[in-house]
Amino acid sequence: MSATPIAQSHNIQAYTYWDSPVPANLAGQNFTDPVIFNPTTFTLITTSNEAVLVDTPTVRSRAEAVADWIAEIIEGRKLSTIYITHGHGDHFFGADVIQERFPDAVIRATQGTYEHMQEQLSPAFWDGFWVPTFPELQESPKPNLTIEALPKGKDRFFVDGHEFRAVEVLGGDTASSTVLYVPALDLVVGGDVVYGGCYQYLAENTTPELRQKWIAAVDQVAKLHPKVVVPSHRLSTDGFELDHLKATQEYIRTWSRLDAETTTWQEMEAAVVKAYPKRIGNFILRLSELVTKGDLQLPPFTNKDTFAAAIHAAFNCPDSDLEGSLLNLYTKQSIITVNQDRMSWDDFVPYIEAIRARTTSVDIECHHLIRDGNMFAERHTARGMGQDGTITKAEALLLGELNEDGKAIWLEEIAILSSDSSHSARK
Repeated sequence: MSATPIAQSHNIQAYTYWDSPVPANLAGQNFTDPVIFNPTTFTLITTSNEAVLVDTPTVRSRAEAVADWIAEIIEGRKLSTIYITHGHGDHFFGADVIQERFPDAVIRATQGTYEHMQEQLSPAFWDGFWVPTFPELQESPKPNLTIEALPKGKDRFFVDGHEFRAVEVLGGDTASSTVLYVPALDLVVGGDVVYGGCYQYLAENTTPELRQKWIAAVDQVAKLHPKVVVPSHRLSTDGFELDHLKATQEYIRTWSRLDAETTTWQEMEAAVVKAYPKRIGNFILRLSELVTKGDLQLPPFTNKDTFAAAIHAAFNCPDSDLEGSLLNLYTKQSIITVNQDRMSWDDFVPYIEAIRARTTSVDIECHHLIRDGNMFAERHTARGMGQDGTITKAEALLLGELNEDGKAIWLEEIAILSSDSSHSARK
């Protein structure tokens, strides 16, 4: 942590707190070193009378330490805002702990981040993924947060007259990523769009198209012309220079190259460690490799035939049966991610109708990627042929859990769709 500002101008200053790596669990994996989750840097921006915190730790003990640090920095000022850059739980689960100490703080996020946060707080995802990863979460109830979602098209909020701009970018290590731009300081808090010297999380960027979107997102950050850039996941010795932008992009390109050059996650891990021997965060590295390499051949643990049949039905069933077929996969409350666009049920059904209208057949492949208790990840690929010769290709990375009856509950889908024609898949 630092009591020295990393940026300042008149009555506005920025400080950072470096939270050391958190011990983590990744069931079923053997590690030669202790398993650690990436260290995280939190940014506090102070003005004459108020302060803004960007992101919070995951677990209570770490959040309490950050709260102590905030109190030392702000003294008599009011912490008025906690801004969340994206929906991953390791960036907001501790927000309620911060609010206990600073009850005037309002949690703010974009609409896309808000929706992603709700998914992460769902009982299945909280109990099935986050608690096994960070056992300390068992010691406290799940956070009950009130979040102020910024209206669409209104990406700015003001604190003490200073502008804070929530910039939605094309990509990142997850969907609906943002960075926070503070013009008065020429400062960008990069969230998980910009990385420092930690292994980058690529489990949600398993295709060249998604990785290119992340690279393009970093270009968006560069176009803000910041002088100071704060990566969320950085080494304690990392500075806040612009070279993090190019380094983030180069890592993504290297990852793609090494993915193409290797067959197994073991080969890829050796290659990545050789290319980046000084980076840390073996939990994120291993998880990213396991998901990227879809050929681990783990035993099936969902009903593959049922899932494939439902996909076939979605492409080929009569119009009157479409919604029922899709409800074999989703609920009407689902938020479904397609090409990094999050869709409600009312948007998703017409989206599938538009694809299905020109598709006469579809081939399905299923690869089981990882299993951790009742949690699983799978990759499904589909190739549909239309009457006019149009080919629609789809790839979906699915995260889910098995309930007590052994039925699959889908928690999130990241689908990548492409077509060889000029037809749009959306109405």
